[in-house]
Amino acid sequence: MTETDPGWIAEARRIAYGIRRRSLEVAVEHNGAYLGQACSGAEILAALLVGCLRPDEGDVLVLSPAHYCLALWAGVVERGELPAEALESYGVDGAQLEMIGGGGTPGMLFTTGSLAQGMSQGIGYALGRRIRGERGRVVVFASDGELQEGQTWEALMALAHYDLREVVVVFDLNDSQVDGSPREIMAVEPVVDKLRAFGLDAVEVDGHDLAAVQGAVEGGGSRPRALACRTRIWEGISTLAERHNLHFVRFRPGEETAAREALERHAEAVG
Repeated sequence: MTETDPGWIAEARRIAYGIRRRSLEVAVEHNGAYLGQACSGAEILAALLVGCLRPDEGDVLVLSPAHYCLALWAGVVERGELPAEALESYGVDGAQLEMIGGGGTPGMLFTTGSLAQGMSQGIGYALGRRIRGERGRVVVFASDGELQEGQTWEALMALAHYDLREVVVVFDLNDSQVDGSPREIMAVEPVVDKLRAFGLDAVEVDGHDLAAVQGAVEGGGSRPRALACRTRIWEGISTLAERHNLHFVRFRPGEETAAREALERHAEAVG
């Protein structure tokens, strides 16, 4: 699919809305969920699922921050590849859909619960496939909090050293981590400059612009590509913007009504 194909854009927009809506309902029904990550990553994941990844050609997605799994599963449900009722068991002990996904759960190629592991695993997986002569791209979805981990930078150094142009790293820069803003905890900027210094073809995009994300993924050049996607962790549910920390979201009685209304207004605004 191409950047100008209105068919894929409309479908990706529908999936992005579904990611937020289903994640919101899970947060309400289960007294909390990783909703902010669904809000910030909705368009990125939708663009990857619809406009970029081609499983029939060997493309795979590695989700490094495993707590984003709810957003991914909601997208997989929207794609018709997982029954909607599966989300009812989210976070329930012994259920298929754990609160933090692991290898063997839908869409999760590896267990990546320790942040930054997914980067190394994805790059090692790609290197192994190159040695075996297998085709297909490896898209690693990562978060800005992971840029505080030394393992991330070691992995990116290996990515450049082995010139793994079949790998694309996509960072969700939502300026949020468990204790607050990375700017306050351990600053990671300037992200793009650092990625380029490590030998990557790094570009900055609006992570809520479907066409921009898809075009940046597909527009790789002579070096491994990394996307720095600027996002808002409350995007789509403006009532969340008033909260100080959105790493894990719980609603007080009545708050969910305003959140649902905000999401519907956002959906109408973006078409």
